[in-house]
Amino acid sequence: MFKPILITAHLQCSIICDPWLPLDGILLYEACRRHYGGGPEASIPGRGSLNVSEKAPTLPLLLMRDGGFRYYSCSFAEWGQPYSEGRDHWNKRDDVDKHLQLLSAETKRIETGKGRYKAYHMPVFYRVAPFVRWWAVGDAADVQDLLSGVSHIGKKRMYGWGSVLRWEVEEVEQDHSLIWDGKPQRSLPVTDRIYELVAETRQIFWGYYPPYYDHRNQAECYLPSRIRLAEAGGEG
Repeated sequence: MFKPILITAHLQCSIICDPWLPLDGILLYEACRRHYGGGPEASIPGRGSLNVSEKAPTLPLLLMRDGGFRYYSCSFAEWGQPYSEGRDHWNKRDDVDKHLQLLSAETKRIETGKGRYKAYHMPVFYRVAPFVRWWAVGDAADVQDLLSGVSHIGKKRMYGWGSVLRWEVEEVEQDHSLIWDGKPQRSLPVTDRIYELVAETRQIFWGYYPPYYDHRNQAECYLPSRIRLAEAGGEG
């Protein structure tokens, strides 16, 4: 039986991500990786990811249905305090002198402003917190098992960003997964049912089901009005 749960990722370093960092997307990635045995065909995002995600195993979370919409009973991220944000860069620059030695004598220069050897100095925005957590309704043991294979979250994971020290999944009394005190805790499609439950009516075209970048999983949604910070010394 699904019960209210609180899922916490204790962090080793900063995460490159937006403030919402949907956990159901992380779980779907891991479910696809396990189901398809890894490889690029199981990657989300990546080639073939939309078809893969449609055939992915069901996540151990309560799936809500409202008319033609479906979404998991799982909140967006709630950040531990102290919390901060920052900006860094990733860089790419080839050794053009070395490449010139391998090319014909007629080649005088290598174009680094575009094409294959283009140089990059790209900003990335990261978030710093001791932990990040999510409220959900699901099976605590199955969620814990699925997360046991997730060592990093967010973007640029192969470079060490988003390293998770440990995961904690515990059953709780309160359910903050969808709406709490009239405030949406995640993206919720604009429907008559949700309209009657929310006091905040901020609306934006957004994803409501993973993978969130798929236009088929996007619609006009209610969205939290601000970054959610965990209250010190309590459940939030």
